Amino acid sequence: MSNFYNNNPRRNTFSERNGGYREIIRTATFKESLNTTFQIETYAYRANGDLKKYDISIVTQFTVDRFDRVAIIADKWRAPISAAVYITSYKDIDEVFKLVRNSFAVTEFVDLHFLYANNTRYPVNNLRNLALRNARTEWCLLLDVDFVSPLGMYDYLHSTLEKLDTSNNEKNLKKKQEDLIINSNDFDGDLKEIEKLKKNGEKLYVKNLKKVLDGSENNNNNDNNNNNNNNNNNNNNADGNLILNSENNNKVAFVIPSFSSSLSRFDFPDTKKDLLEFIKKELIQEINSGVCPKCHGPTNYSRWYLTSEPYLVQYKWIYEPFLLYNRSQIHDYDERLKGYGFDKNSHTFGMAAAGFDFVVLPDAWIIHMNHISKPWEGAETFNEQMFDCLEVVCNSILPDAKSKNGYDPNAKLFNEPLKDNDNCLTREHW
Repeated sequence: MSNFYNNNPRRNTFSERNGGYREIIRTATFKESLNTTFQIETYAYRANGDLKKYDISIVTQFTVDRFDRVAIIADKWRAPISAAVYITSYKDIDEVFKLVRNSFAVTEFVDLHFLYANNTRYPVNNLRNLALRNARTEWCLLLDVDFVSPLGMYDYLHSTLEKLDTSNNEKNLKKKQEDLIINSNDFDGDLKEIEKLKKNGEKLYVKNLKKVLDGSENNNNNDNNNNNNNNNNNNNNADGNLILNSENNNKVAFVIPSFSSSLSRFDFPDTKKDLLEFIKKELIQEINSGVCPKCHGPTNYSRWYLTSEPYLVQYKWIYEPFLLYNRSQIHDYDERLKGYGFDKNSHTFGMAAAGFDFVVLPDAWIIHMNHISKPWEGAETFNEQMFDCLEVVCNSILPDAKSKNGYDPNAKLFNEPLKDNDNCLTREHW
């Protein structure tokens, strides 16, 4: 046992509760564990830094073997992080405090909260809720622990929040309603392009992407881009502030475009110009572009590459962007979902049903640090976990979200699957 752990006044008594170093066995079936509760310890480690001056926190969750990733995030973010750690044994606790001691950024910026395993698959949403509820700030950026931001992104997001205009001015509201909604024809075209790229393979995808980045699109596309830029400018009022929608109680979530790469984290770009060069060289890719185009399609990456202004996008199932939001405006992540699949998608659906606007930020992004995938605890394959979760999502979570917000639970709202419908447990979603 490390002295660091022994000297920590907030150390937990996991050994007393769970029999020393005995490993916890996770054997419960998915359905048996839907409503399982967990023992938690908030602020098992409290950051040493002065975090009162910050107004945005990253919230994340992980297993102890991924602790090095939160250290990488902290090195780049340099602002508050609320992290929930999944504890499966007494050894995990000692390991956590050893790792804390090895990272200055973690000791300064990261609060750690423990959630103890209780015979279930990985309780991702329980962990997210634990981190969210104990964040130091109201504005939170939800990330998975394998994603890293560029240097300076906190300052950019902070300046974005300072520009928010939450006034009820009727002129601003009218401007919002008339000018900010992305053209539905543009949106449908973007989805058609996604399907086209899927059919023709990654080479065509990269070829078309290079056209966008090189500015060699045809005149029609240039006209569309000009129209997009005009719409982008309308996101701001005369003072340069972002206009929010008072009709939905100013509910806004900022989309952070996400990418993936197998590069060393030390080679990740910190400027958008460099990011675009890496994309042209095929060293960085749009996240899940070949696996689940619909998961991030509404972000409209082609537009993002060219814009310097925020823009509004329309939600459509199964969009699952990483979001910056005010936690006081959102509902909890559904804790029935355990294991892999549809945990973020279903939560974003609930936000859309509640009237959130989704605004893509032009100068913020995150990059996934690629690694070898392995199934989460409790199942041999990702497919088993995904379809277990999808059944709960289709038959309970989505209709509940619609009912809660005044919609018919048996009618489609955002092209989502319906309860007990044949198109629920299929791969058509992605």
